[in-house]
Amino acid sequence: KQPNNYALLFARGFVLVGMYRYKEALEAFDASIRLSNGNEVVPLLGKASLLLKMGRVVDSFPIFDRIVNKLPLVSPYSYRALDSYGRAMYLSGNTEESVRLYSRLVTLTTDKFIAGAVGLGYCKYLAGNYEEANSLFDKKMYAYTTMKRENNDSDHFPVYSDIAYNKAILGKILCSSVMFDDQNEAAKVETSYINTFAQAKLTTVQRIELLHDCAFAYQTRGLKGKAVEYYKKALDLNPNELAIQDA
Repeated sequence: KQPNNYALLFARGFVLVGMYRYKEALEAFDASIRLSNGNEVVPLLGKASLLLKMGRVVDSFPIFDRIVNKLPLVSPYSYRALDSYGRAMYLSGNTEESVRLYSRLVTLTTDKFIAGAVGLGYCKYLAGNYEEANSLFDKKMYAYTTMKRENNDSDHFPVYSDIAYNKAILGKILCSSVMFDDQNEAAKVETSYINTFAQAKLTTVQRIELLHDCAFAYQTRGLKGKAVEYYKKALDLNPNELAIQDA
């Protein structure tokens, strides 16, 4: 029997996602939304993120749109909503709208803007603007390391900055595959960055998402061999990921 408290229902949905019981999780998020009484942003975000995880990218659009339109520019959930919505548009191939959302994210007055700029870098890569993409990744990796050095208390360093940094690392791998004439040199760069990524303190879910986005970028640029390689890296971490199975 499901609880009748919107917060408990959201928590139930969150736990069910971790158990890969996605249908039940969606039901819990929907029930939480119905009982939220004006506090629906969190369960809406849970539902939209789950749809994205399931590969139901287009189904997530109206929910993300509802969230973004309800939130002020700066709120505890603005960053997560804009980043996830930008990623959804990126995965749908709508890079113009993805750029608009990531650009809005960049304007947020916190260090979390790193993710927006990294998202822009991926959009630039898809558009074939490799040097501009590479420059964005370099700048954001530098910004991250600078903030990390100035903020030694890791408990207060935003986890999403860590995720964005590692997404930038994979972005550098993407660029190395097209910016080096010498493919042996490109392979050395890729090995170096993938080793750095392997040592990062990320959850399995975070690793899968970042590897999936890297694979999608290769796929979009027609580099099928590299796409398969990175989809396989993600599937090796969890064969149950529906969005990757359908890729």
